Amino acid sequence: MTPVLGNLESPRPALTAATPSLTRIPVPVLLSYQKASCATGVPDTLKSFSYGLILTSATALLSLAVGVLYLGKSYYLAVLLPSFMTFYVLLAWLLHLRRTGFMRPAGDRGTPSQDARSPESQSRSQPQDPTGHRSPYEAAIPVLLWSALQLAVLATMLYKWFGIGATY
Repeated sequence: MTPVLGNLESPRPALTAATPSLTRIPVPVLLSYQKASCATGVPDTLKSFSYGLILTSATALLSLAVGVLYLGKSYYLAVLLPSFMTFYVLLAWLLHLRRTGFMRPAGDRGTPSQDARSPESQSRSQPQDPTGHRSPYEAAIPVLLWSALQLAVLATMLYKWFGIGATY
């Protein structure tokens, strides 16, 4: 007999004390629960983290190739990783400023009542997509921030565990 967690049409299935452990729940029920949690932003965060990991991997390989193979010292790997991290944070900040309308010319800014938090400017800066997808600029910001965080952790681990960047 298949356990029932609640009405699958509801946003989240009801979990009760009588619910068996999650290892016994059939896959379609777990998938419907994951689809229901899409509204909370958890899958978007995991997607941004994954894309950030891809960007971090490419950046780390590029830094390794330039630092060790081209320049001949692992010290440059420790210099290039934080440099890319800083570049990603700066790029995310500039994309955020562009999205909020801060970088528009003075004539296009409108009256003070139409600041970045007003619904009029938000509808103007974020086109309404009927499918619910975010614009590429809005989707790139969390990816860049996740990648910057991952590069910071990677550079710290390389310094602490392997001493890369400690000496020239």
